Amino acid sequence: MSIGRRTIARLVSCLFAITLPPAHAWVVGSGVALNAIAVDQGGNILGAGGGFAVVKLARDDGAMLWKFQLNSDARPDTEALGLAVDPAGDVVAVGSVHQAEILGNRVDDFVVVKLSGADGTERWRRVIDGVPRPGTVGPSHDGATSVVLEPNGDVIAAGFVEDGESSASVAVIKFSGTDGAERWHQFVHGFGCQAGAALAVTLDAAGDVIAGGFCRSSPENLALFKFGGADGVERWRRVIDVNPLEGDYAEEVEIDARGDVVAAGPSGRDGVVLKVAGQTGAEVWRRIVPGASGITDLEALELDAGGNALVAGRTGDIRLPSRFTVIKVAGTNGDVLWSRALGGRATMSGEAHAVTLDAHGNVVVVGSTAGKNAPPRVTIVSLSPKNGRLRWHKRFDENAGGGAGSAAVDSDGNIIAGGRFKVARCDSRGRCK
Repeated sequence: MSIGRRTIARLVSCLFAITLPPAHAWVVGSGVALNAIAVDQGGNILGAGGGFAVVKLARDDGAMLWKFQLNSDARPDTEALGLAVDPAGDVVAVGSVHQAEILGNRVDDFVVVKLSGADGTERWRRVIDGVPRPGTVGPSHDGATSVVLEPNGDVIAAGFVEDGESSASVAVIKFSGTDGAERWHQFVHGFGCQAGAALAVTLDAAGDVIAGGFCRSSPENLALFKFGGADGVERWRRVIDVNPLEGDYAEEVEIDARGDVVAAGPSGRDGVVLKVAGQTGAEVWRRIVPGASGITDLEALELDAGGNALVAGRTGDIRLPSRFTVIKVAGTNGDVLWSRALGGRATMSGEAHAVTLDAHGNVVVVGSTAGKNAPPRVTIVSLSPKNGRLRWHKRFDENAGGGAGSAAVDSDGNIIAGGRFKVARCDSRGRCK
């Protein structure tokens, strides 16, 4: 039996496709412990992280185009936690600047910075230094945790601010994208939320603001808020005591096609995913992911085209108390459609930190995994959206440990994974270099 020339040609082409790396796939050191990444209109990668540093890496080879540092003498726990790119390609980073420690009390400021996308020069900066409660010692403890941009480039930053009435209030502030002038602010008080923090923020189709986080009670309760995008007026709030004995948090929020709000986060030793109506905040469904013998911590959320929720984090059992886990939950009723936890000698422990969808709708998850007596390694996983079947996975050393904490997909369908000190650009087949 002979094999035709066309068959041989196809086999050779497949072999080259498997063995040769794709163009512009790379893994590089960023020099920054990254907390957030984004991709600009040209496919270049922006990252923000420790020391309130922001870097821009070239699309084709990951070369450093520029680096911004808020202060040259930034303290180690000064952090940029959120990042966004505006329609003109300029960059907005938010976070906190640690100023001092006074009698055991942290002194931090809520900071928003806008940078030129072309060269990283600072366009404007806004620093919110709150007002400590009467009777407390030293300045206030404030910080920004997340950011979203309106289509016109205006900036909405969320976090926490001391305003003289509480130890820290849920804070959402809108700034002009042009010069950073404040449009409005909301510091939340009363009605079950005397203190707390916003951990995530997004916009609905009407331009209204959805913030998620927690309100400090005893213990903390998961909290969701809706504010008018134009005027900041509070439309509704929902403070939900999921677990009466332990703390509950909304670490991520997303909006589905109907305008309803999906939130995910930890609830004591469990994890929780829930949906509330976008118009009223009324709870639609709730799904608890039990912690079993370990601790479940859901810290990443993405909605697919059908409104189903992909959540990622860690779960545990008697054999493996911390496992890199991804769960798909039905958007209609919260039923678990599938669950995938990495196992094997190389992934005896781990945690997923970010989830997104590639150009084909496959589920891409990044985080860290480690074998027995081995340090954590950056881990990138691609799963089938239908059943969670593993399509491919990549692991590479971080040197400094910590794994990957952020993910994005560029306009060409390539996957960008931001590690604590490395960034990888891989194609949809998992070829990174």
